Amino acid sequence: MRFSKRRIVALLAGLAALSGCMTTATLQVETSNVPIVQTVPISVAVIIPEQSRAIASAGVGQTGCWGTPPVPGAYGQVFADTVRDRFSRLFDNAQIITSPYEAGDVDAIFEARLDKVEWAGGCLASPDGFFAAEGQLRAVDANGRQIWTSNKRQDKQMVGMIAQFELGRNFGQRIAALVDSWAVELQQINVAQYALDETIEVATAPRYSRSQRSTAPRSAAPVRARPASPKFPQMPVDVKFEKGPVQPDDIAVIIGNANYAKLGKDIPDVSPAYADALSVKRYVTEALGVKPGNVIEFQDATGSQMIRVFGSTVNYKGQLFDWVKPNRSRIYVYYAGHGAPSARDGNTYLVPSDADATRIDLNGYPLETLYANLGKLKAKEVTVVIEACFSGTSQAGSLVSKASPVFIKPKQIDVPPGVTVISAGAPEQIASWEEDKSHGLFTKYYLKGMAGEADQKPFGNGNGDVSYAELNAYLQDTLTYYARRYYGRDQTAQIKTGN
Repeated sequence: MRFSKRRIVALLAGLAALSGCMTTATLQVETSNVPIVQTVPISVAVIIPEQSRAIASAGVGQTGCWGTPPVPGAYGQVFADTVRDRFSRLFDNAQIITSPYEAGDVDAIFEARLDKVEWAGGCLASPDGFFAAEGQLRAVDANGRQIWTSNKRQDKQMVGMIAQFELGRNFGQRIAALVDSWAVELQQINVAQYALDETIEVATAPRYSRSQRSTAPRSAAPVRARPASPKFPQMPVDVKFEKGPVQPDDIAVIIGNANYAKLGKDIPDVSPAYADALSVKRYVTEALGVKPGNVIEFQDATGSQMIRVFGSTVNYKGQLFDWVKPNRSRIYVYYAGHGAPSARDGNTYLVPSDADATRIDLNGYPLETLYANLGKLKAKEVTVVIEACFSGTSQAGSLVSKASPVFIKPKQIDVPPGVTVISAGAPEQIASWEEDKSHGLFTKYYLKGMAGEADQKPFGNGNGDVSYAELNAYLQDTLTYYARRYYGRDQTAQIKTGN
């Protein structure tokens, strides 16, 4: 049978479209080819704008032999995960945010932006087509004003038609190569010159070009002031974890709600929540083997963000549901922030950063919903660690200051099968902090215990594994002791496993 040129073109274009549908699912974070020679000992925040995260289709380029259809894919999410992976290994601490005003107390702020992903089909083996990712990396000040920008704006590779049979991998490689080029550049320049100064107010700082900055006095750099004693510490717990094997299917959700004054109403801040969340991130990625790209993390999570991740009372299929591989994924959930009971019926809630203290039963995230939805995910196992109390009173002050002073007894919640909950204290107790507000006592000793201290005598048997019985004994000797010693209060960690 003979085909016309038009028929051949149509068949090849259709084949390319089919290969896109079949292979886009392979899009994932690519392993870096860039060696991290030495970690930069500073803390950074990386802004990834929502429009970059939302990119979900690869555009069609103007060159190439055959017409090519748009290809859907989670390009923005893969970009965000790739940035998180590279920057987490390049710097001592790296947090992902959506605006400079979420940065908190960090040494430098960068903005990483993905502008578009594009492709064009090639002619058989001839490299007439291409895959490309375009974006920008900038260092900015606390108001989002540019201090420095990378010259690397695009990564592009010319390909033939054969390469179209691995669309997902090719798109992933171009996104990874763009981010890797930034990692190379950041290792070759003096990153400290873009750090946020401790004495200069940004409103009065003059602006300098990159060439001028090398000869300008350090104090004149366009940076923002930082308090000598940060309101929200971000130094992780001083503990070393034994490196565990990578667990590619495991997932962690880490929430540190510290700054309630920014969005909340009449709710005191939780000073150590950022540092506690960063500490747990180190634990799950180093000791438990969770890949950085499998960590969902929030600083100051809002109610809508909690629903997006965990689902709601009417629909449990949130982001976590989409990420779980049934019967293969282990899930680790960590929350540091406020918990509170409803003044109306005693139901208990996690308190989002945008909550109203007088309407917790309306804008809090129900603890019962969290447990129930996690129990429906068909995960291999689920561990929930909560650095919060649910009495309505915290170390920072009362969450129910405008309500009746009569004590509200929180309701007990059943834990579903397959879920283990480890919480900072009994429902009526206060979750205590270190005296310098650097960490929650529970998180600090939980991590120390899981790093091996709970496995040693007199708490454990030294077999290399920390059992819940060993952890419980260790926490009673440390957490419970120091809460009583520092504050004269009772605090006993709770460990519950659903049957």
